[in-house]
Amino acid sequence: MGLTGQRSSPPARLAPGTARRTALAGAFVAVLILAGAGCDRIDRLASGYGGSPRPLVSVAQLLKTYPSGSREFTAQVEGAAARKPAMAGEFVEASRFANEMQQAGIGAGLANAAQSIEDNNPGGAKQILQAIARAPKGVRIAFLATSFNSR
Repeated sequence: MGLTGQRSSPPARLAPGTARRTALAGAFVAVLILAGAGCDRIDRLASGYGGSPRPLVSVAQLLKTYPSGSREFTAQVEGAAARKPAMAGEFVEASRFANEMQQAGIGAGLANAAQSIEDNNPGGAKQILQAIARAPKGVRIAFLATSFNSR
């Protein structure tokens, strides 16, 4: 009997591997949230990112503007790479001088961009994947975690 006095049904069974994927995705999200908590744009993190990315000035300017990364940083990377997939190479090169949180944002943004253009622009998605192959470890991990989480 449940709290309401009615008979409760047994919990639904999950597909094999679902619990593991959910745990990994939750852990990745927790790392991003905890790391973003120290960022100077905490108000944007708390309210969520609701707008479209502003036009990108340059990769270097973006790294300077978001020294601790953030959801908006990731959205900027995604928007720029989706509009111009060749920029993935620029992000990867810049990520060599970026901190861990910026690398995570670059990896997540490039993963989202590749997935968003995969159907309409497979050549662009391939450009992003080729750039990721040359990326530092932190970028590759975030790329894979984001890709794994959204599939």
